[in-house]
Amino acid sequence: MSIGVLAFRGKQDAIDRWSATARYLSERISGYRFEIVPLTLDGMSTEVANERLDFILTNTGNYVVLENAYGISRLATLKVRHLGREFTQFGAVIFISAEQKDLQRLEDIAGHSMMAVSRNAFGGFQMAWRELIDAGVDPFTDLSRLRFIGFPQDDIVHSVIEDRIDVGTVRSGTLERMAADGMIDIDQVKVLGARDSETFPFLHSTRLYPEWPFAKARTTPEKLAQKVAVALLEMEPESEPARQAFAAGWTIPLDYGPVHELFRELKIGPYAYLSKPDLATIWREYKGWIVFSLALVSALLALLFMIVRVEINRREQKHQTQLAHIARVNSMGEMAAGIAHELNQPLTAILNYTSGCLRLLQKNDGDREALRDAIVKAGNDARRAADIIKSLRQFIKREELRQRDIAIRDCIEPALELLRSKLRQQQIAVEVRFAPDVHRIHADRIQIEQVVVNLLLNAIDALQGADRGPAGKKIIVDVSQLDSRYVAVAISDTGPRLSAEVAEHLFDPFFTTKSEGMGMGLSISRSIVESHGGTIEYLVNQEQLPTIRFTLPIK
Repeated sequence: MSIGVLAFRGKQDAIDRWSATARYLSERISGYRFEIVPLTLDGMSTEVANERLDFILTNTGNYVVLENAYGISRLATLKVRHLGREFTQFGAVIFISAEQKDLQRLEDIAGHSMMAVSRNAFGGFQMAWRELIDAGVDPFTDLSRLRFIGFPQDDIVHSVIEDRIDVGTVRSGTLERMAADGMIDIDQVKVLGARDSETFPFLHSTRLYPEWPFAKARTTPEKLAQKVAVALLEMEPESEPARQAFAAGWTIPLDYGPVHELFRELKIGPYAYLSKPDLATIWREYKGWIVFSLALVSALLALLFMIVRVEINRREQKHQTQLAHIARVNSMGEMAAGIAHELNQPLTAILNYTSGCLRLLQKNDGDREALRDAIVKAGNDARRAADIIKSLRQFIKREELRQRDIAIRDCIEPALELLRSKLRQQQIAVEVRFAPDVHRIHADRIQIEQVVVNLLLNAIDALQGADRGPAGKKIIVDVSQLDSRYVAVAISDTGPRLSAEVAEHLFDPFFTTKSEGMGMGLSISRSIVESHGGTIEYLVNQEQLPTIRFTLPIK
């Protein structure tokens, strides 16, 4: 079984460091032989893409890239041994020659030269890149020169000490290892942006990230991967494979979320699309948030629409009530003469009866029966006058819309009663036709009564100018069941038909053919009928009479 290993210090170093681990796994897992395959970063990606590796041992950043691109998954995280202690995190160090005097902070690097392993090296450049960006220095635009020389990292350290480059960055621990091996004197370098950590003794200038992971390829069998994971976790810290790897064994796989944060901030690796996002990548990355936001906005818009609709309905209803009230007042003005006549009759009779009672009392002739009869008649006429006034008050009263189950007859008969005097004065006959089994409607009685009054007044006005003689003036009120859902009320008259132009604008506000009319009666009638879910129209009926018909839904 092949184990691809990132050879960051050269192929031989990788073989020397990890061959003992391959032998350890071969011994622990019977039936399998493991071998080390040293690779560069580019070579690692190629081998994984071509599915020529079974397991991968690479740096933290490269692992996240391969995980996203090819579906590899970590089994364990390396524990590094240094100075007798164990560590599962690492960072990078940004350093200069100790003889450099003009560089004190990371911000001072701008305008100077810098050397790193590779643009794609996690500990060898990307960690430092993030810290430089936070310090306000873009290594690709603000430096005089940026050189990538690849592995081994030791060459970068020597280049800085020998003043061939101003600034270098390598993985944490590299300086200490080279000093321990006698390759450099640690005092020959100075760290920029140094960070202190009680749990991490290496010189470092960056945040800390999880150590190298041991991962399996997507095609590697799960059972074999489980055996490898168990074997790695059981490796003794003092065993030969651990010592050869400068490690203290392995631990359970750590959280590599901080690596994703770095890549996201730099817009590299799996997040390279963020530098030039298109609609497809934005949808892929933020689909959940987009769907949630759209759902939230839709819900808020729906709620706002409902609130606005309720308010509009409330205002329309209030406006309609006010218009209906005005129309009733106007109707009362048109009926004023008839109303006065209607009231004058019972009031005159009451006056006559009470005068007669006084005369009988003055005579003191003891005709109690005549006196009782006069008082009874006066009372009857008083009640009649009271009923007329009550009916008028109820009709003209401003009320909110109150729908209930009613019979359409209860809207038509009071309207005819209100107009009885006017109809008699104009010598207009009225014929009412009620079809049998007409359903009840769900409506506001006063408002539907207003519609009937408006239409009757319209018919009366049409007959005033008609030259048909007393016998020819007639209004027909026809109530029928239109279908299983609607009741229809048709009010026809024997007056002249309307022209097409007049009929087209008949229900428009302020449209009238009367010299003194306001043109609001039919418009208000249409508003009332439509608010009840019905319709109103002008037509010529089967008897060839001009007709206005309105429909109302049954309860």
